[in-house]
Amino acid sequence: MNYRMHQRRLIPLLATTYCHHFAVEDLYATFGIFGQRPADRASQRANHILSSGMKSLCSWHMINTLQMCREACGGQGFKSSNLIGIMKSDMDVHATYEGDNWVLLQTVSASFPL
Repeated sequence: MNYRMHQRRLIPLLATTYCHHFAVEDLYATFGIFGQRPADRASQRANHILSSGMKSLCSWHMINTLQMCREACGGQGFKSSNLIGIMKSDMDVHATYEGDNWVLLQTVSASFPL
């Protein structure tokens, strides 16, 4: 992080990660811990819409952030000792895990009246 270019590339991603963290924590606080279902149908629908949108945004952000970290390390980004390559290969599946992100976002957009 001593290089200004690395700071310009990675610090906004870190700030976005904090924003996503707080948004997900708020989602947990609003709708309860996983495994507990909201009582009424409207709350279940809102929970599904918000969690679908957050899953898509967070997984795309995670994949992009790992790619930027790998690129910032240059050739060292492929070393197994820094774990970036291993995390990236493990996290790429999240773009389609529990539903494709594009399909989930279509569900979110279809839920809001124009």
